Amino acid sequence: MATTTRGRGRYYRNEWNRGNGTPVGSASSGFRDPNTQQPNYNDEDDINLRFPRENKSSSYYRPPQNSGFRRNSNAGRSPSYHNPGGSQGTSAAQNNVVVIKQKEHSVRGGEKLNQASRESKIERDPSSVSIRNIAADEDDLMPCISGTCPDMCPAKERAQRERLGDLAVFERLNGDPHKTSASIAVKKFCRTISISDTQPSDIRPLTVLWNTMKYLVKLVDSSEHGFEVVHEFVFDRTRAVRQDLTIQNIINHQAIVMHEQMVRFHILSQHKLHHLSNNKDISLLHLNLEQLSKCLKSLLDLYDVTRKSESHSENEAEFYCYYVLMNLGSHKLWQGETLAAWFRSMRPLLWKSKKMEFARNVLRCYRMGNFKGFFNLVKDSTFLEACLMEYYFNEVRAQAVSCINHGGYKLSPFPLVDIAELLLMTEFDMEDFCSLCGLATSTDEKGLKFLPVKQVNFNLSAKGFSHYSCPFIERKLASSYSLEITRTLSQ
Repeated sequence: MATTTRGRGRYYRNEWNRGNGTPVGSASSGFRDPNTQQPNYNDEDDINLRFPRENKSSSYYRPPQNSGFRRNSNAGRSPSYHNPGGSQGTSAAQNNVVVIKQKEHSVRGGEKLNQASRESKIERDPSSVSIRNIAADEDDLMPCISGTCPDMCPAKERAQRERLGDLAVFERLNGDPHKTSASIAVKKFCRTISISDTQPSDIRPLTVLWNTMKYLVKLVDSSEHGFEVVHEFVFDRTRAVRQDLTIQNIINHQAIVMHEQMVRFHILSQHKLHHLSNNKDISLLHLNLEQLSKCLKSLLDLYDVTRKSESHSENEAEFYCYYVLMNLGSHKLWQGETLAAWFRSMRPLLWKSKKMEFARNVLRCYRMGNFKGFFNLVKDSTFLEACLMEYYFNEVRAQAVSCINHGGYKLSPFPLVDIAELLLMTEFDMEDFCSLCGLATSTDEKGLKFLPVKQVNFNLSAKGFSHYSCPFIERKLASSYSLEITRTLSQ
């Protein structure tokens, strides 16, 4: 038991690091180190996954620092309020008047400061405002605006973009960059927007936003242009849809469905962009993952807000599962809490769902280094779940190759085709992967390739691994990408 002193008091802490829920001296990843083979597993998270309990805070109480009064230098006298401009001989009544005036001034100043901060957040990006803040204080957060724009793109913006030639390939009439129509032009995302200067005619109402989302989802299946072009257009226009939803404070079932479709689109895009090789697409991957995280956060906030009004979404467990799969290697979430604490705060009905059971099994296999169980769960996953798990494939494969190399029998090399089948790779890609890990392969007289074990040159490539294709994931896809995005819309 370690002790630490703080001021006059004393408090104790055990060997667990309260900051991230891991033992002192252990790393954050769940795998064994490829070189030392020392276990690196977070036991507390696994125990919490199997045995959820009430969330008990371990923080100690800190008294608030009162800036409105001070104690006199005389030890025997009671506290007196501090009057910066007054004399030492002021009476208690005069002190009370000063305190009341100071409180009124601080309240008025605080209201102005809060209002200014709210307006600055809205002007930067209305879609970044928390859904929970909107529901908690609708009247004070932003003025209520009801959109009246009947088209997917306001007429004023459409005319301006025609004049500037700022039309995407999907918005041009007969390929003319200076000519469009209301049936194909879609409002662009505006990074900075002033609510005071926004007119209702510039904002699309809920019915128009719903139809706009349907139009954008259909474009995902477009074969006339490459997926990079399609993604760039839909990526920007869906952000504009979220922006209009936030400006109008729309929180209902239709807003939830549109956010669900956006999350599925970003997951699908992450899979498609993952296999593009040029440097530009690396930034696209980063931006898409950033918007996926923000959109999923807004969706989970919408679930929490609508649940208070006795409304329930049947797809809620699906997207909570996506959230866990996105944070397999993270011990801290966006609110600063650990993943184990986030599990403990979950509703029992959601906790017992099949989707969350699947997510917990994936998390456990990942952090324990169970590569066989991990890839067996990939086989049981849906297309979108496999797309998120694909992000961790190379890491788990490197751990598997390390375990096979260090734990195998030297006189019995492993057939390369068997390892490739276990790790969902082709034999050719498996040979390239072993080469990047510093391991040599051998070929027998029949032409079969093997991986000799107990090699001492194993090391992880400093350049990283290639994005190996996985046909197994593509076979899980529905008949079209748009159907995968909207597959639960009619339920």
